[in-house]
Amino acid sequence: CGHNAHRKERQLTQATATIPDRITALHQELRQLKDKDDNPIDVFELSDRNFLTRLAWRLQVLVAIPVVVIAAANLLPTLWAVGATFPLAIVFGFFMTQIGLLAHDVGHKSALNNKSVQFWLGLVLGNGILAVCHSWWNTKHNQHHATPNDPDEDPDVRIPVAEFDLEHALTRSRWMQPILRHQHWLFPIFFTLQALNTQIVVTGPYLWKETRRSLRKDAAGRSKTLGRLDLSAQWVALFLHWGIVAASWYMAGPVVGSVFFFTFMMAHGFANSSIFAPNHKPMPRMKRGEEDMFGIQTKTACNVHGGRWVAFWYGTLRYQIEHHLFTKVPSDKIHLIAPTVEKHCKMYDVPYTS
Repeated sequence: CGHNAHRKERQLTQATATIPDRITALHQELRQLKDKDDNPIDVFELSDRNFLTRLAWRLQVLVAIPVVVIAAANLLPTLWAVGATFPLAIVFGFFMTQIGLLAHDVGHKSALNNKSVQFWLGLVLGNGILAVCHSWWNTKHNQHHATPNDPDEDPDVRIPVAEFDLEHALTRSRWMQPILRHQHWLFPIFFTLQALNTQIVVTGPYLWKETRRSLRKDAAGRSKTLGRLDLSAQWVALFLHWGIVAASWYMAGPVVGSVFFFTFMMAHGFANSSIFAPNHKPMPRMKRGEEDMFGIQTKTACNVHGGRWVAFWYGTLRYQIEHHLFTKVPSDKIHLIAPTVEKHCKMYDVPYTS
């Protein structure tokens, strides 16, 4: 047993020893793109203006739609107002997901050059607009990037009402088995509930737990003052979010307000899931240590290609392989590194799935 353990450890060491070679070589070649004679470009350079422009016009849409809905609720008969509200709520849910994609870039620190502004923007977008605790999301998402498609460690694989690994599915409780057997039919329903679950079931309890922890000891990696300031700001942003939701519901009236809220939440959840699910769910499950990081990140992700609408819908995440290898590359430049990444995958005989 000791010999086998030593052999496995040696194999793992040999595998992980290739990590710097493969990723560093790719990183160096990407850095050299800015030294090219024809069309030089720094793919790691952030553009504040580009990001803020994309954020600004999306926020304008998010502000305009509730104003139109409230006006319709007060000026039109209820039936007409509900009819106008339904499609507007679907569009609103989609654009809320677009804000989520930009918040995703902020969480990866690939949006703005000023890190302090980026931190507070993440709080505003996460807690204030999306009603998703940004510190919870960062912790969860960083774990996903560290162990993608790991059935034991990737939080995006461990879903209470779904299972993607047969071995794990057989260990689930008896009452879950009928749901898992028919989950392919139930996924559209699960998708529509994703946003509501994250905002209500996850965010509030998480913040409450972290608040209780902060009263007993310092937040990890920060002084007590900064930890409590962070939590206080997150609570304030979250209360502002739900305060605005409640005020809008009141001004639109109970019927139109309820139709708008639940339709938008379902559309938002469906849009979220339609973006995040295709990038990893069809790919193989891999546990930590089975491959080096280059192999794990490329084999557990796939890209999604299409026209301009696909590019707009998926944002950065249509290049999921490139994003998992280099999270700091901004979304407006991620497509520029795809040919180089694909070339290195072919060089190392690693699948490049799209």
